[in-house]
Amino acid sequence: MVDSSTRREFLNRALAAWAATTAVGGAAAAGASLWPRDEPPSTARIPKASLQNGRATGSLRGAPFVLVASGSGAVAFSLVCTHARCIVRWEAADKRFLCPCHKGTFDADGRRLSGPPPADLRRFEVRDAGDAWEVTG
Repeated sequence: MVDSSTRREFLNRALAAWAATTAVGGAAAAGASLWPRDEPPSTARIPKASLQNGRATGSLRGAPFVLVASGSGAVAFSLVCTHARCIVRWEAADKRFLCPCHKGTFDADGRRLSGPPPADLRRFEVRDAGDAWEVTG
């Protein structure tokens, strides 16, 4: 016959181990969604002739970005929200980017305005390559 205190002790330890494992897994998943991942850089080439109203979109490693050119040069930033990695969209009427997942907003330069995103949209290096812009990120 098994002592009931031994069985209870075993069940308490098993429950504690399960709870600890669940908490660690949940914390790891939550932490991964708060900080962008570092990835090796890649380069995209955007022909200057393809710009419409000084803007063009492209892709680096399958993730979309926007390039905005003006007389002083060009900037490019990711369209992947820094909160849950959803794709933000341009709201022309409000002149801002909106994340459809949790309503995070960013200004026209990719700076965080409101909502759960912890940071601005990720910026990429832009180089003038004559007839094109080279975006590296």
